[in-house]
Amino acid sequence: MTTSARAPATDVLQPYVARLVRYWDEEAPGRLHRTFEGTMALVDISGFTRMSERLARHGHVGAEEVTEVIDGTFGRLLPAAYAFGANLLKFGGDAQLLWFTGEDHHLRAAAAAHAMRAELRRIEGFATNAGNVTLRMSVGVHSGHFDFFLVGGSHRELIVAGPAATRTVHMETAASAAQILLSPETARLLPRSSLGARSGPGVLLRRAPEVDEFGFRAAESPAVDLEQFVPRGLRQTLTSGTIDPEHRPAAVAFLRYIGFDRLVLHDLNDAADVLDDLVRAVQRFADSHGVTFLATDIAEDGGKIILTAGVPDTAGNNEEQMLLALGEIRNCAPEGLALRIGVNSGYVFAGAVGPGYRRTYTIMGDAVNLAARIMEKAPAGEVYATRDALDGSRTTFHVSAPEPFSVKGKAEPVHAFSVGKPEGSRSSLQVTTTPLVGRDEELAVLTRAWADALEGRGGVVEITAGVGMGKSRLVQELFTATQPERVIAVECRLYRTNTPYFPFRALLREAWGLEDLDPVATAAALAELVRSLAPDLEPWLALIGTPLGLALPESPQVAELDDQFRPVRTNAAVSALLRATNDQPTLFQIDGTQWMDEASRDLLNALVAEIEHHPWLVILSRQPGDDGFVADENPAVTRLELRPLETADAKVLLQRATTGVPLLSSQVDTLAARAEGNPLFLLELLHALRAGAAVDFLPQSVEGLIAARIDTLAPADRNLVRRLAVLGTGFRQEHTPAVLGRSAEDPGWLLSTLNRLGDFLSVDATGWVSFQHSLIRDVAYEGLPYKTRRELHADVGDAIRASSSGHPTGQVELLSVHYSEAHRWPEAWDFSRQAGDGAKEIYANLEAATFYRRALAASSSIPDLPTSEVADVSEALGDVLEQAGLFEESLDAFRRASRFVRDDPIRSADLLLKRARLRAYTGAYSVAYRELSIGRRLVAEMGTAEALGATARLNALNAQIRQLQQHPQAALRLAAKAMAQAEASGEREALARSYQVVDAAYNMLGQSAKAVYGERALAIYEELGDLPDTAIVTNNLGGQAYFEGKWEDAVSFYARARDADARAGNEVGAAICGANMGELLVSQGRLSEAEDVLVDSVRVLRAHGRVAATFAAIQLARLRQLRGESGAAETLKALRLEAVRTGQVQSAIEVAILIAHGLVMEGRAQEALDTLTEIERGAGDEAELYGSMLARTRAQALAAVGRSGEAWDAVTAGLEQAREQGLPFEVAQLLLIEAEMISDPSARERALAEADRLLRQLGVVSTPPSLRR
Repeated sequence: MTTSARAPATDVLQPYVARLVRYWDEEAPGRLHRTFEGTMALVDISGFTRMSERLARHGHVGAEEVTEVIDGTFGRLLPAAYAFGANLLKFGGDAQLLWFTGEDHHLRAAAAAHAMRAELRRIEGFATNAGNVTLRMSVGVHSGHFDFFLVGGSHRELIVAGPAATRTVHMETAASAAQILLSPETARLLPRSSLGARSGPGVLLRRAPEVDEFGFRAAESPAVDLEQFVPRGLRQTLTSGTIDPEHRPAAVAFLRYIGFDRLVLHDLNDAADVLDDLVRAVQRFADSHGVTFLATDIAEDGGKIILTAGVPDTAGNNEEQMLLALGEIRNCAPEGLALRIGVNSGYVFAGAVGPGYRRTYTIMGDAVNLAARIMEKAPAGEVYATRDALDGSRTTFHVSAPEPFSVKGKAEPVHAFSVGKPEGSRSSLQVTTTPLVGRDEELAVLTRAWADALEGRGGVVEITAGVGMGKSRLVQELFTATQPERVIAVECRLYRTNTPYFPFRALLREAWGLEDLDPVATAAALAELVRSLAPDLEPWLALIGTPLGLALPESPQVAELDDQFRPVRTNAAVSALLRATNDQPTLFQIDGTQWMDEASRDLLNALVAEIEHHPWLVILSRQPGDDGFVADENPAVTRLELRPLETADAKVLLQRATTGVPLLSSQVDTLAARAEGNPLFLLELLHALRAGAAVDFLPQSVEGLIAARIDTLAPADRNLVRRLAVLGTGFRQEHTPAVLGRSAEDPGWLLSTLNRLGDFLSVDATGWVSFQHSLIRDVAYEGLPYKTRRELHADVGDAIRASSSGHPTGQVELLSVHYSEAHRWPEAWDFSRQAGDGAKEIYANLEAATFYRRALAASSSIPDLPTSEVADVSEALGDVLEQAGLFEESLDAFRRASRFVRDDPIRSADLLLKRARLRAYTGAYSVAYRELSIGRRLVAEMGTAEALGATARLNALNAQIRQLQQHPQAALRLAAKAMAQAEASGEREALARSYQVVDAAYNMLGQSAKAVYGERALAIYEELGDLPDTAIVTNNLGGQAYFEGKWEDAVSFYARARDADARAGNEVGAAICGANMGELLVSQGRLSEAEDVLVDSVRVLRAHGRVAATFAAIQLARLRQLRGESGAAETLKALRLEAVRTGQVQSAIEVAILIAHGLVMEGRAQEALDTLTEIERGAGDEAELYGSMLARTRAQALAAVGRSGEAWDAVTAGLEQAREQGLPFEVAQLLLIEAEMISDPSARERALAEADRLLRQLGVVSTPPSLRR
């Protein structure tokens, strides 16, 4: 080998390549195997597994801390070993394999082990999130002749294996914590004074033998290209010189080969060849599927191979790549070796560890540990995979489930699956039920193209869109809408781009009816097909078999073909057979054409060129770019590009996908904003939210797709993007030096950098920098180590404060973020509280909640912070969460505030009042009464005006809850008591609430003339600046106007109330106003307008768990009943049960009357009469309030069964009651029924005229047909 020049990467790679490897070719060129005499020490850190398990509960930061502990530990231990001439051969996470050779190797190995143990004892421990960690070590030492192998193809891997290696492993396994166990062979070489007692198979080292230290020696390397010793998947990362640790989603596999010692003992050279074959096969299949051959490690009777997909970079298909590779690797075990394989998927912490002179690129984390444990449980020849690994793969596999098993480091048994052959594709097997939204034009194009194909005019539609934009969903909708009888769907694959005719193998087999046949049967069936349907193609049968992977005997015509003409003739013959065998309308779907191989591209172009004359539609889907197949310009080719969904469409998609269990509007807004028009991202974010994650959670499925984009950058640029992510989704250029260093102060450098990162960042004319997609920022940020994040956030916060000249008022929101993430708790508390107060003032409730939560998180780390201040922030958090409709979270905040004010009865009583109010909102009335009672007892004996005011507030809410339960008489009694207490104490808020209750109760009793307090309540709330209660009173005034027949006034009040609620950020209040508005619109017959309002109100109120949702849902069901829609009756029955269950007496009566009305409309009048009797019997005094409604429905039912006299009496009684209660709408409806029963034409006309006058006065545009017969 020439030594004239050193490869450019040599200096960078030298720390990653063992000295033994660097000198291998110089000392033994071309050899696969070498034997050396020396001593091997296997050093294992005890306590690492327990520490890893504890820290695994802390997620990313736990994995990071594990790595810091290990790196810190070995950073201290390795110099102690190198001082005695050690060479680090392998780093296995919690273990190091050290090699000593040359003079006194046995003495130096023992002395090094002793020195390392002593150094570890000097380390006092590591502070982590799981507490202080103290580690110990166990060491196995063996001396003898060791076998080393340098094997492999795409890179040359050093492997230590054979009987001596196994002996070393046995020693370490038998050693307990803090023990150094020497093999008998090593013990015989040491002085007796160094030896301790026998222990198992070895002898303990008691003291270090006397031997001179080597002193640290600078690493040297001959002039050799070191890249050949680095796995292909790691070369770019290691040679870049920029290796920042990062959190990454990945698939991790451990392979263990067993039985190697016997091969070594039988024939060492043959053993080397077998090992070389195994490693080359693993490399070949790993490389072909984009899997990284990460490392190898020592093991008993063989060794381990560690593979990763997703580290150091990803193509977005980690699990699929890994499982496909392992499926092929499993079958490549050479004779005499058994393979056991375990694979898992999850987050890992990846990076380089070790001192500058000897480093290893590795991965750590719970996902790695579990993969190793699963491998140990896998039987020989099988691949065991976790559910996470299987679920992450687009390709599905045949699996079987062994019994769950226990593994080290896991409290619960592990469920793994034995993975068999690939079965299909998840995308083609799963039929989505997600609504298609925002793709009407594109669907119309596909539908027309299929209609043309049915008429014999074939065509091609090429759909281009990024990952997750809905290509497959659009095609699925076409299938649903058109129901094509013949569909042939295939996929191209990323790691099959070099496999000729890969997608056509499946397509042609299905088109020609050759599925599931072995090669021999396929050849016979193909020959018969050609002979029967296209005999003129028989001379070209060998060419037709080529895309199917068949090697058929060549005819003279084929044999005479020049090689350069074979592809063209093959395409012509295949096309001709397709035409002969497929004359019926056929829809061909080929997905992923950006990965189509060259041979398939040529064949597809040949088919497209003449497709207009055949009843075929070919739908191609691809990602943007010029790779793979791009259809030539052709009149038969239509190109569709799927753009991101509009925000409004994204919200509609979310709402339709969550009809059964609606989301909060804030959640809809957040998810729609984060997904930025990508349907897949939107639904994955929704799935994560439904599984209990926060709205800002980043699903691994989404992270993998975006990480694949980020990984297209060079490592240095990838690091720049991650650092810029600390600044947020958008930021000002002047803040970049805080994360990028002084280089960013140079405008030219910064501009060129931002331009280079243009696929990820954009800069507007003002210099504002934005990430192209907020999820790109999130994924980039997630990759940063927590330690780096904290440092950068602190630098940014300090830079912002410095630029604010000591007056950072306008920057408090940013400072809250940065100091919180930096764990600078005093600053985080201060700025978060300021930001929360500012957001609360403008009713930005969710934003305020975020800031207050940050402040509370900081408070626990600030000694001597006054508890009253913490209580203030907790209460403020509860207030804004209540306004946002997040009642459970609000309740938690009020509970926390209560813990800090136990010595303040007035404050405690007010917090109990707020808690009771929340309970009432959700229908937990008994709990609400209990908390109000506790509050009254707290202040009962104080005897002060302040205490009397608190009592008035508690009693006023008590009265309001009784009114909410639709018990107006009880509410009036309690409100009168609260009103007197409020007037005596000067408690204005309680007085206004009492006024509010009195009016609402009188309206419920049908005594609207007595409801005269609303304007007084409104004046007080406006005086107090209480916008939420102002909205409530205004809404109630609207209800009063509704009952009085002043419907135009009602509309005005409802609109004002909705506006006030919207300004206060109270979407629940706005939805209640909407429900009232919907009731009015239904009564007016404006059903389409009512439906829009009511659907939204029901969604919001259901999402917030409000009992008011029942009222809104009843109005929506009433609307659908009026339309005669199927299912309305069942909905009303369910709503009746719901109203009874939640104690809404009047709602239960109303919905029961609607049920009876529906029975009349269905011709079941007698059942309707029975229902009405049941209502009157069960409702008691409350039934009087609904007398006119009951009379109207009873009259219709009686008339339907021919009891006209009784029907007339019911109408007469109902009219009297409706007029007495001042209910013009009920009067009008009863007059319409009366008109149908009057025989005198003039009397009938008078009744109809009065009814029409009342209905016009109310703005009614139509009435149900049943009232106009």
